[in-house]
Amino acid sequence: MSIGRLLVALIVGFLVVQIVVMVTNVLGGVIFDSLPDPQTNMIPAEANTPGMCMWNIAWYLPACAVGAFVATRIGRAKPWWPVLGMAGLIVLIGVLYAVFAPPMYREMGADVPGWYLPLLPVTGTIGVLLGGWSGVRFSGRDSSRGR
Repeated sequence: MSIGRLLVALIVGFLVVQIVVMVTNVLGGVIFDSLPDPQTNMIPAEANTPGMCMWNIAWYLPACAVGAFVATRIGRAKPWWPVLGMAGLIVLIGVLYAVFAPPMYREMGADVPGWYLPLLPVTGTIGVLLGGWSGVRFSGRDSSRGR
């Protein structure tokens, strides 16, 4: 299998995750009144921020699972390589987000619970591994043999 196909699998899988996350964030923002005001970029004081955070965590796991499943289907010969790449990206981005996002949230007026940011990379990694496992399992191939 070419490195190009593995990179395409990684990129497409990650894009699937991002599309699902963006759609569910907008839906959650409407449900929990947590969309920022377009003029001020401030979140309304009456926003249900903890509810929105729980919504995001609940949808992040299946989003990551679907993205990893897609990545295994594209990277058929070595399906675990793009999955492990996705898991690494999720952890890296999640740690960077946990470090650099709190000032942004404070500036927007969001009261984000302390458990939310550390839980994102954990939930995402679990979702990626579950999606990768299901993609390998349902492909009928044993990835340890490299076929």
